[in-house]
Amino acid sequence: MAAVKLAIVDDTCAEVEFGFSDDCDEQTHPLSNGQKIDICRMLTANHARAFVTAIEQSGTHVEIRTTFQSIWDSRFKSLASAPIKQISIVDRYAIERHHEPSAQSGLSGLERFIRLLDTGATGPRHVILYSTWTERFRGKSIDDVADELRPIVERLTAKNIKRIKIFMVPNTGGFRDDGHDRFIRFGDYVWDIGLGLEIFEGAFASKKSSASFKSGAAVLSYRQVEQDLSANAGTKSKEVNV
Repeated sequence: MAAVKLAIVDDTCAEVEFGFSDDCDEQTHPLSNGQKIDICRMLTANHARAFVTAIEQSGTHVEIRTTFQSIWDSRFKSLASAPIKQISIVDRYAIERHHEPSAQSGLSGLERFIRLLDTGATGPRHVILYSTWTERFRGKSIDDVADELRPIVERLTAKNIKRIKIFMVPNTGGFRDDGHDRFIRFGDYVWDIGLGLEIFEGAFASKKSSASFKSGAAVLSYRQVEQDLSANAGTKSKEVNV
């Protein structure tokens, strides 16, 4: 699937800079490099083609052997290019899997997603990551975890990601057992991914994963999960800055 490029602008910009009429909410404009970009009014962003496409894919599984690039392009790239500054990643085992030997043969799902987000963003982005303490981190502090993740930030090329804030949550009683433990939120839009960032490990997805897109009021419960995780993490949070 071709990548979607989207710009969301206010009414004044839409009408003055792009010549929107009163009944026009979205237009496609050519770029100097031969590609195209969709321009959409901010008030009608929910109806932009980029988001409609995501909604149409809601409930469609990520199939085995789907390339990581295809997963990114079809589900995340349009959201990454939209002017949404804060992205939340909730993945119980994201940091644990980043350190697994099997992941080190290539890129971990966490690092690959961060790299794709960095290059796909159209401005500064701040990432909040919620993960959990596992046996591997016994005796380590939040500072140790941050130091181990710092190379991810240092290797970024576009430098659009300005900060990653890590919340380390207790493995028991921290994450809910009834779901919502692996999702990625771009503002008011959420991709709930059954396998979380594991779908970005390797060149192809090695397992089938559920994937559902949520927006509007449905996102409130995801925001509440993040608040609960923040509270459960207590002082176990740390920022890694560019």
